[in-house]
Amino acid sequence: MKRLTAGLAVTALALTGCGQAGNEQSAPEAEQTTSSNSQQSADEAVHSTGDLRRAMEAAGMEPSEVSPENADPGQLLESASVEPEQCRVLLDATQGADLGTDAGLSAKTDSASYFAAANAEGAKLTSVVENARKAGQDCSTMKVTIADQTVETSVTVEDVEVDGADDAVSTSADVDFHGQKLSITTITAAKDNTVVAAVINHSGKPETAAKTISSIVSKLD
Repeated sequence: MKRLTAGLAVTALALTGCGQAGNEQSAPEAEQTTSSNSQQSADEAVHSTGDLRRAMEAAGMEPSEVSPENADPGQLLESASVEPEQCRVLLDATQGADLGTDAGLSAKTDSASYFAAANAEGAKLTSVVENARKAGQDCSTMKVTIADQTVETSVTVEDVEVDGADDAVSTSADVDFHGQKLSITTITAAKDNTVVAAVINHSGKPETAAKTISSIVSKLD
């Protein structure tokens, strides 16, 4: 049951965009995007994982590195069936795409868990927020079956103001598994080539997480 519950949590996290969200691109498309980004104005900021680490430390956190292998929920979700079927595509895209970085950073506070990553090529990551928003809008209710157990999930999405971010969204997933209810709220924000997400626990408040994310991205200026 513990493993299954963990799987349900991962599913909810994927649905709320906390996984490695973004649209996968073929090699030519990725090259075209990189070429386009290289033509952007020189004053557009590009940040490194080291910049993010220093920003998180300045916000009072102790970030640790998370490799894609450790962060990838795909093994838990690849055998899952999804209804409606079209939401399978969104689920796969949300949990399996590449942010263009070898590693991310994670940190915990008393009220939330945080994840941050920077695209190594300097590509803007607002698509991460857009995909989280789209997943919640297009698949507000769905059923996910894992190991012959069916989970009913409802997702709500709303825009949220995060000072210093280019775009941000708040997504909440309510999971019902045989009467066991799990609620997860995630705030995802993008700034330049970085993305910062907060998974809020039962004692946390979205406005607190939004301020914390703001304190991180603002230090990237």
